[in-house]
Amino acid sequence: MDTMETEALRRARDMQRGIRPNQNPPQPQPQKSPEPAPLTDAEPPKNTPVPFDASKLFEDKEKLLILLLIMILSSEEGTDPVLILALLYVII
Repeated sequence: MDTMETEALRRARDMQRGIRPNQNPPQPQPQKSPEPAPLTDAEPPKNTPVPFDASKLFEDKEKLLILLLIMILSSEEGTDPVLILALLYVII
């Protein structure tokens, strides 16, 4: 009985793979592992974080003004938090 079950399981796997009974199952091809591309100085690796450059923060004057407005509004009592979130959204 055990051999019938294993044969049925093998046939079911073959049917799922699309193998007909008169065909030989395809031989598995050895997979080659892809070689990592050499890193260059021009681009940083994708996994490492990019260092923060504070000078770029001051390049966009509009975003800087909105950031200062957020700081002023957040220190005031009674400021609507939705307004602060909306201003943060504008910065993005």
